[in-house]
Amino acid sequence: MNTNEYEKIYEEVLDLEERDSFFLLLEKLNYHPITYKIEEGKIVQIGLTDLHVRKIPHFLFELKNLKRIFIHNSEIVEFPQESNNLGSLEYFSCVKCSLEKIPSFIFNHHKLKSLIVAHNQIEEISNSICNLINLQTLNLSWNLIQSLPESIGNLINLKELNLAVNNLKELPKEFLKLKSIEYINISTNKLTCLPKNFGNLHKLRKFASQFNFLNFLPNTFSQLSSLEICILNDNEIENLPKNLENLKSLAKLKLDNNKLQTIPSSISSLNNLEILSLNQNNLKNLPIFFGDLLKLRTLCLSNNYICELPISITKLRNIFY
Repeated sequence: MNTNEYEKIYEEVLDLEERDSFFLLLEKLNYHPITYKIEEGKIVQIGLTDLHVRKIPHFLFELKNLKRIFIHNSEIVEFPQESNNLGSLEYFSCVKCSLEKIPSFIFNHHKLKSLIVAHNQIEEISNSICNLINLQTLNLSWNLIQSLPESIGNLINLKELNLAVNNLKELPKEFLKLKSIEYINISTNKLTCLPKNFGNLHKLRKFASQFNFLNFLPNTFSQLSSLEICILNDNEIENLPKNLENLKSLAKLKLDNNKLQTIPSSISSLNNLEILSLNQNNLKNLPIFFGDLLKLRTLCLSNNYICELPISITKLRNIFY
């Protein structure tokens, strides 16, 4: 069914109340790619899956109380003008829809809290993203993005940012203005370094940067006192910052397949560390007081050059190698 056929059916039910017309519309459709959710008698959510039209039918965006839109696996090229009237919109997800850019109408919806446009063909992010001052979740993974606009620093309420599987070569210094950020995934890009003051992201709890080309971590990295999970597998890191003792919340650290030659003795001060994976590095030994990691339960050291472990490691009663 093409867009014109949807529109024709809609015209037949136009004079009915919003909810009744929507129900009748669905009944008339031979193919039902549309799901919906009702709260207090109002349609607040619609989902479109495998919608084989290039322009979304306008009536779907005339639902004034719509808060959440889910679009999946649909080749959407054009959104109707009525998209600008969704004053209650809080959540917009458009995944696997061949988008080449974020739909411009999105930047007019200042109440938006979640924007998910993963698995598309987006190459560039508009500076207008700074309009989304209430945005808390931004997922731009699996696209073709080469750089981030400076205006991304205006997203002061952003808590979750997923930029995995893109073509990023660097992060702008404005990135460090994301003071509310708690989760960052920048895995599978072309990054060679992190911003010098990356440690200023004091609320960061989960950080993933696998499959990049990082060869070091900035010294400020150890200032991430809220960091709980850090995944840095498959980079080219040769050394870690010496003052790791400030990472007091760190429970999981993975550095597989890097070029580490030594581990700083300060790692022994990470009292909450439970999982440490250092497979496929160039390590020859571990710090003498390594056994002070009393909460450590998983330790992975395969494919290194370690001939002897420190005696203190016998203190690790819960360890699983």
